Amino acid sequence: MDDFSVAPKGELHVHFNGALPPRVVDRIIVESNSAERLAEINYNCSKLLVNKTSPNLVEYLKPWEFLRLIPINKEQLYILIEAFFIAMSDTNIKFVEVRHTVVHLAKNCDITYLEALDWLLEGLLIYGGKYNIKVGLIITIGRGEQAIDHIKSAITNIPLSNLRNLIIGIDLAGDEDYKLENDIYYLFKKCKYDFGLGITIHAGETGNINNIKEAVTLFDADRIGHGTCAKNDFKVLEMLSKNKVCVEVCPLSNMMTGATRLANGHSLKEFLKFEVPFVICSDNPGIQETSLNEDYIYCNKEVDMPDFLRQMYEYQKQFTFIKGIL
Repeated sequence: MDDFSVAPKGELHVHFNGALPPRVVDRIIVESNSAERLAEINYNCSKLLVNKTSPNLVEYLKPWEFLRLIPINKEQLYILIEAFFIAMSDTNIKFVEVRHTVVHLAKNCDITYLEALDWLLEGLLIYGGKYNIKVGLIITIGRGEQAIDHIKSAITNIPLSNLRNLIIGIDLAGDEDYKLENDIYYLFKKCKYDFGLGITIHAGETGNINNIKEAVTLFDADRIGHGTCAKNDFKVLEMLSKNKVCVEVCPLSNMMTGATRLANGHSLKEFLKFEVPFVICSDNPGIQETSLNEDYIYCNKEVDMPDFLRQMYEYQKQFTFIKGIL
């Protein structure tokens, strides 16, 4: 029987805030806010956990109302970064791509985008080294009215960072029904072709198959986040296979957000049938109270994949944006 807990793994789709242990987050939130402020925002630690049967993605993302409150200084950031790497180490993750928006960190700490970026990269370098986990940063851009401003901030500041080599990719996340400005496609591709960054797009998580098509044809995406509804369009499956676009599958998250209900199940069997490369990821294991081990167990039950652990690790090494993973 496969021993999922001790097998070496790579993590290609995990959000920093969503991976933090709620007990650590709760302590810092309570320390950073007065009792009056906590009452005003109606805070309690139970709200840091997702509803395991959320009716939709918006409901699933409710914990971010509080996750975005911290950190408010560099000391807190480093406490959170170390907690993140301890959680990764406990799951025997050997390399991890960390997703972070950066803009909220800058706002909370009242510092510039560049200062926030360098604080974050410095912390990832220090604690990745301490726990012997190779790390790279994926800057996440949220779909919304400020998306253009946020990616422009990233483009302006990435070349100025002293640790820019740790920045490996750009991600688009959030409400898939939000209409994007045309300029954003050009700006993402600028990151890819001018800076050499990988492109990953959250697409097809909430049932909109067109977002998967746009990710490949307009963003030149290297990978797709979730892609749950791909199973409903054979042409999309063929496109992903032909272009060798890897899908970051987050099985337990997709169940909790209702993505699998919208898609009538996971696309795992279809990915194997159409030879679409995919990697198993955890998404937000802290607020889900899960780990990548459990996502592995779920996937292994769903599909017949010979030598599952070895094959998955090979895919993770093949499709990671981190250089030098052997």
